[in-house]
Amino acid sequence: APARPTIPRSFHALAHYMYNSEDMICSYSTDCASEQPWRIVQDDAAGRLGLASGVQNKYAPVEYAGTPAEWFNMTTIYAGPDTFLLLNTLCYLQQGPIPKTDDADEQNAATEEADADAVTATSSSNRPVAKLRRAAEAGGVARKKHSSEDQTDDAFSGLFDWVAGAEYVGEAPCAAGTCQVWTSKSMAATQMLYADGDRPVAYEVLYGAAVNITYAFLTFDEGAPGDAAWASVFEAFTTEACFDAPPCAPLEVSDGEPFVMKTETLYVFHPENEFDIAGQDIGDALGDAFFVCETLETGMGDNNYAWISKWVLEYDATVIGQYLNCNGYPSSCMGFNDYHIGKEAALGLGFPTAGQCADNTLTGNWLSLPVGGMCSCSDCGVAPASDDLVLGVNCTWSATRVKTIDGECLIKDRDYLGACAVDGRAPFNAAAAALVAAFEDDDSGCTALDVGAPVTLEDTTTTSGRLGRTTA
Repeated sequence: APARPTIPRSFHALAHYMYNSEDMICSYSTDCASEQPWRIVQDDAAGRLGLASGVQNKYAPVEYAGTPAEWFNMTTIYAGPDTFLLLNTLCYLQQGPIPKTDDADEQNAATEEADADAVTATSSSNRPVAKLRRAAEAGGVARKKHSSEDQTDDAFSGLFDWVAGAEYVGEAPCAAGTCQVWTSKSMAATQMLYADGDRPVAYEVLYGAAVNITYAFLTFDEGAPGDAAWASVFEAFTTEACFDAPPCAPLEVSDGEPFVMKTETLYVFHPENEFDIAGQDIGDALGDAFFVCETLETGMGDNNYAWISKWVLEYDATVIGQYLNCNGYPSSCMGFNDYHIGKEAALGLGFPTAGQCADNTLTGNWLSLPVGGMCSCSDCGVAPASDDLVLGVNCTWSATRVKTIDGECLIKDRDYLGACAVDGRAPFNAAAAALVAAFEDDDSGCTALDVGAPVTLEDTTTTSGRLGRTTA
């Protein structure tokens, strides 16, 4: 066997970073072939590894041209035992350390459960950035699971630490001509390094037949870089912003009112018979039109989406928190804001913090509905946390389902893709108009599905913090 590769623990590289053979971020680019590849920096002294990419978003309004808001930026940071995901400067804890126990059987079970959760999560997605998020999650498990055995629980694990215990399996064709192939296997994944001597040419992580993550290196240089372009990989990252993301500045409350009440009509595209919007993301007409258009065009959504529901949301808008990035039924959310309504511009097309504190009139808004803030929710199938919830006092939102339609009525019968094509990019005004029209009465809109009569605003009430009134 050839000498085992000696790979520096501090390096900077350019690489194509692919999930199941596709650079996922390219789905949102105007011309991905001409964009910069992913920048990868491993800084052993600082104990962190960063992977960053940014493309000009093809859905961005023309008014955003030449501004930071037109970019779709994603950075994955591995720092100590934690994995963080930054989406247009919104920071989320992607994955923390696997809990430790003195019992060997319990420890093995906890490790295998974490591995299985990552693999399962990686093979399914809902909101558009979910597969990007899942790739980071799966990569984090592989990086930690195959690190050196003598590292402490909170030590930093480098991208190639596992090579120290890898097995040589022969040679194979690669971009450098012929590469030596080194591999390491576990219950969770198989890792493979294609090396030209000490230089990594490609790195592959296989999770059964469902997931394949590949780094195809274009450059690979020893040492942490010194110029600003490389330093920007870490510039928006602080652990404080990830664990305790700041809310927007509180809105001014009118005299005599305990809080700022807002009522909005919102929409959500969802699987059949799944009405629990607690712990889900939901959009206004312009924002959800954006979501449905880009989901249909990129194929990045969940294939189980079948129905679309219209809801009326009443919420405490005094404080708007970080947008929770939620996926799946039952939901799995990134972010620690479990009380205040969260907000971002559709697809995070806002700057800074993805439009959290902006009006986003050109893109529409996506709102997250935290489970811990729910006052009441008709048809959600989940009871409130207690019987004494008061909107604006100890809970932040109440929702009422108005109508549910079959997605095929909007998408096929009403040529929704045609409306998306008319717009081409945000603002998706034609698509939003088509969405709203589909929820008109059954004569002019789509027929309401017979899934149980929606509860009207008059049918259910929750005490409100506003003096002398009740609201649904």
